[in-house]
Amino acid sequence: MPKTPFALAAALCCLSSTTALHALSLADFQTCIGPSGVGTTCQLSSGTYTLSTPLVIGRSGITVEGGVWQSPTRTVLRRGASGLYALMEGSTGITSVTVRDLMFDGNRYGFGTRGAGISCITTEQFGKVDLDLSQGGTFTVEWLDFINAPETALHLAGISTAVAFSNFGMGGAGIKPDGTSGTLTDMESATRFTAVYISGYQSGAYYNSVCNAGTAGTTLDGQYQYVYGNYLGRDRYEISDGSGGGQLTLWPGPWGTAAFASVTGNVINGDYWPTSTSTLATGCTLPTSQISSGVEANGTGHRFFNNEIEQNTSDGMSVNLGNSTGQITVSSTNPWYANDAPRYIEANSSNGITFLAPPRFNNHIEGVALHDVLVSGNGGYGVFFQNTADYGTTHVGFMYDYGVKGACIQSNAGLAVGGDTQWYAPSSMYPDNYSSYQGGSNNCPQRWVTQTPAPSNMPGWPW
Repeated sequence: MPKTPFALAAALCCLSSTTALHALSLADFQTCIGPSGVGTTCQLSSGTYTLSTPLVIGRSGITVEGGVWQSPTRTVLRRGASGLYALMEGSTGITSVTVRDLMFDGNRYGFGTRGAGISCITTEQFGKVDLDLSQGGTFTVEWLDFINAPETALHLAGISTAVAFSNFGMGGAGIKPDGTSGTLTDMESATRFTAVYISGYQSGAYYNSVCNAGTAGTTLDGQYQYVYGNYLGRDRYEISDGSGGGQLTLWPGPWGTAAFASVTGNVINGDYWPTSTSTLATGCTLPTSQISSGVEANGTGHRFFNNEIEQNTSDGMSVNLGNSTGQITVSSTNPWYANDAPRYIEANSSNGITFLAPPRFNNHIEGVALHDVLVSGNGGYGVFFQNTADYGTTHVGFMYDYGVKGACIQSNAGLAVGGDTQWYAPSSMYPDNYSSYQGGSNNCPQRWVTQTPAPSNMPGWPW
């Protein structure tokens, strides 16, 4: 059975500071985390460390940490060679490791400015992962900062692995695009490609701030994964793969197909990026004529609960872009926190939720459930089922539930083709009492003034 999101997150919320057995130089730190190290905690003293070879975690059951509890900016690991693949990586076969209280500076500008060196790496140059824990095992990654990643910031795999209370692309001290040093703005510190890539089983991301990633802020391609209480903002900032997509992507990628994910209590704000006059603070080139969605979902059995998805230049959610997709649930209720404030799929430039039948695989979607869903103020339809007649396919299975909170699909602009301004679907897929979905002053919950993810109740974290 898959774990609830709190089966992993509860342990993160209740940690207290431990006494490190080793306060170390860089050389001693590598010895401690290596296969012949001793002790259960390896602590690297505060400071900035420039690496020409990766730090390798070579034994199980240890904590790897920086010099100050919950203060990652005090202990910085910086890439010191343009060809360095990882700043830190885990050996095959290790497990039960915690990594915390460190800043990973990928130093994408340190080997050439304004597009030179590794600062504007392209899809043909994949290969760098600043913290690479993709060899399996169980890891807890928390209270980390990631800036200036020239490709991917973090790759997790294994079983019951988690990243929590960490910042991606949120600024810090380092080398700027013009070659000068100083405090980076958030966008200057952007991850060039994906910030958080999660493979494996029953793993997840909890209470992170993931901003300004060049492609997806977070990508899932495993099974029974959780994305809970995160803020994703202005991701797909550089569109470094040359194509629009989702800030959160559930992907049929090379490590498998995403299945049975639970995405709950997140805020996914596109900041209407890119604009027609957008320029990049990183000095790289932004592809023209590209737009992005909040969520790009492929695969089977996914559940989306009470997410605020807003201000994206394409759809709020785009479902079924690349492989067989079905059994999708969208709701504005949080099953793990009954008192969570209601969140809307709103103010996106195109449709609120789009279900596609892509010509690439000629698929249909089997099974869609909309429970208490709140969709309002989008530039297209509130809910759009693509006219599948063009592809000779049929969407199969639709459920709705006008529950205690009540559904609200209203004030969407509609398109210049058939249907009404809220809903477009084959007539067989309208709910029997569609009028209850229209929304009105009596059944549309109040929006928040400031959108915040589901609360962590963790002292020292913003929400």
